[in-house]
This record gives sequence, C-alpha cells and structure tokens, in this order.
Amino acid sequence: MEFLAPALSRLDQMGFFEFIKLAIKLGIQWAKENPLAIQIANDMVVNKTLEKEKLRKTITDEAFAQMDSDPHHLYIKPIENSIARGELTDTYSPEIISYYTQTLIGGVGELLLSKNPTDPFGEEGEKIYDDFLNILKYGLCKIEHKEKGDG
Repeated sequence: MEFLAPALSRLDQMGFFEFIKLAIKLGIQWAKENPLAIQIANDMVVNKTLEKEKLRKTITDEAFAQMDSDPHHLYIKPIENSIARGELTDTYSPEIISYYTQTLIGGVGELLLSKNPTDPFGEEGEKIYDDFLNILKYGLCKIEHKEKGDG
C-alpha cells in the first residue's frame, strides 16, 4: 500500500477523478517496478493457473488490513468531495459510484492483461486507462441524446 501513500495522504482534499487518475498512475508505476506482480496477475487472469478469487481476496484483505480500511472506503471521500464541489451528480450514492468504479477498474485491468500479458502497462495500456477515465467522466451518450432524454 506504500505506492498509494501520495494519494492516501491527500484523500480528504482530492476529488474523485483526481484520485482515480493518481491511483492508476501510481499503480502502473508500482507494477512496472514489480514485474513479478504482472506475472502473478497474468497467471490469474490470462493463464488461469492460479485461483484468482482466492488469491485476490487474500491479497486485498491483507493490504486493506494494513491500512485499517476497505477498498470501498478508499473512494468514498473523493466521491463526496466531488459531489460537494458539483463535479459529480448527487443522483447516485457514493457507495454505488465506488462499487461501479472498482468493478470497471478491475475489468480494465483484465483487458490490459489479456491484450498484452508481457507489458500490460505500456503505451497501449495508458491509452486504455485514459479512455476509461474519459468514459467514466463524460459518459457514452452524445449530448443531444442526453438532452432529449433518450437514455
């Protein structure tokens, strides 16, 4: 969890998108410095030679026990900050936004590993994360459709 320290130290002041962007940047940096982590993730996601859910739960539980927190709590304060600043809609609860965001980030990570198992965080990976952030921030609908209420 040390790699997240710069983000965690400013958690109370950060907005949602600022936090996600920094957390992803720090995560990519950590992964590049720890190639064994990429191999383990590759074995879990692509090769399916490791019991993915059991290993993920063990690692996640240990990491968040060290922080005395849980993954959902990590996102809540930046979400609340962004809602208060008018950067995010208050239509959805911070808990729902946190859950969906984490689910999507996990999916993006799996996509990266499946596309390029040896270097998931190269230039293509950074583009995929940028696209993810833009979709999260701006949505998929064209503005004229949003205005018409076409869903």
